[in-house]
Amino acid sequence: MTKRLRLVPLVFLTLFFALPPAARADQSTAKALVLPLTGAAAGGVTFSGTVAVQRFVQRDGHIFAIGAVSGTVSGPAGTIGTSLMLPVAFPVQVSNGLVARTESGRIHPSSLSVPDSGARVIFVQASTCGVLHLDLGAVNLNLLGVAVTTTPVTIDINGDTGGALGNLVCAILSTVNNVVGVVNLLNSLLGVVTGLLGGLTGGLAGAVPM
Repeated sequence: MTKRLRLVPLVFLTLFFALPPAARADQSTAKALVLPLTGAAAGGVTFSGTVAVQRFVQRDGHIFAIGAVSGTVSGPAGTIGTSLMLPVAFPVQVSNGLVARTESGRIHPSSLSVPDSGARVIFVQASTCGVLHLDLGAVNLNLLGVAVTTTPVTIDINGDTGGALGNLVCAILSTVNNVVGVVNLLNSLLGVVTGLLGGLTGGLAGAVPM
């Protein structure tokens, strides 16, 4: 049996938002949230690119993030080619994540469990009812004829309870056992976040590992 290799990258990016209380998402113009994505396959083949998360859905009681995967597949001898695949469904786990402390209106991680592999992206502002922790699980993709296993992507989101971001975080955490309700709120949250980041082109595609 062929053993698949796994990459162990870590993207740690903290964005500070100053949200006006009246900030609202416009779902009719919602864009995709672009996140860094990596993966690996047998024989030293690697994938480096992004996933553009377009929406959240529920299937058989489980939550999935639907997006487009694009990037470069490389082997020991160099680049194999670029690939685009859509739609791709990533399994999503929702929970209350980071323990944090506040300082001068900002939130800073005080207890951070770093995943064994994958990317971690943190959106933070002021203290709120909790931190929304989203895990986009690994998926198996056929990219340019190569069976690639992606690494997980972790997103932690926090916001001021006086603003749209914080209100949605609180609502999701209080509705975590209602899959349909959570999916609807996650799509609203997606609209707020992409609006703040500038949508598809703003995203996090240019995130640099630290």
